[in-house]
Amino acid sequence: MDIDTRLFIKSGYRITKDRNLTVARIRIPGGDLQARFLPKIIEVAQKYGRGVMHLSSRQGIEIPFLDINKINEIKKELAKTIYTIENFAGAELKEPEGGYKTVGSRNISACIGDSVCRFANFDTTALAKELEARFFENDYHLKLAIAGCPNDCAKVWVQDIGIIGTTLPEHNEERCIGCETCAKRCRTFCHGSIEMKGRLPMRDPKTCTYCGECVLVCPTMAWARKKTMYRLIIGGRTGKKEVRLARPFIDFIYEKDAIFKVIENTFKFIDRFIDRTLKKEHLGYIIEREGFAKYKEEVLKDVVLNKEAVVYD
Repeated sequence: MDIDTRLFIKSGYRITKDRNLTVARIRIPGGDLQARFLPKIIEVAQKYGRGVMHLSSRQGIEIPFLDINKINEIKKELAKTIYTIENFAGAELKEPEGGYKTVGSRNISACIGDSVCRFANFDTTALAKELEARFFENDYHLKLAIAGCPNDCAKVWVQDIGIIGTTLPEHNEERCIGCETCAKRCRTFCHGSIEMKGRLPMRDPKTCTYCGECVLVCPTMAWARKKTMYRLIIGGRTGKKEVRLARPFIDFIYEKDAIFKVIENTFKFIDRFIDRTLKKEHLGYIIEREGFAKYKEEVLKDVVLNKEAVVYD
């Protein structure tokens, strides 16, 4: 059958090595999927494929080995499922019978967050859904991931945009018994940012990763999470051409609205400066070509940051 491969891929399907088969790609923002969506996905896998599903590295679900000649039937079968998943995240998917309009930005991945994990500093999947609602659909090849703490289970350091949750630890001297548990924990798992001064622990803000380990291990709850903060990093990627780690851009952000505005401005920056002769171009390469100073100037327009926030040069 004749297929416009560009539109076919944008609608959420793969061109595979077997011209008669395709793969349906289902977005799962933040990797958080309600069980009620699984029966239809299983049904399509069994009816049109080989009963196999693949959990992608970006936390989406792929259904391989689908008969490409029945693509219109498959799209109709999956229309309600993909529409409802996006709607559950707050995003509006128009004409779902044709698949996605575009899947330029890949599925927003996230660690499981503080609804389950004791190390996480905030609800990562909720933030993933907010980002999905604001920025999907678009044509730009952008990978975005969210980690609830500096452990970085979501591997945000190799993404175009990464968000890490941190916490500002507060110490209550009256509760402290000077047991040194926090200092030992920090020395073993972190940067050794806590040292005992007399009977009290003192935290060095210059080396602290603001992970919250001290809060978790304190037997008397002398340490507490005073405030949730966010670290925004940019420009990471993997691939055949070059592997690069992202770089910190803004630290100690208190409000999510500031993150939303920076990402919104980043899309505008990409739209202005992307090399349109290429099939795709990662954010890091665009920043490298145009200069970080220009990126910084463009994306900080109309961004309101709390006074504690640190913007890196």
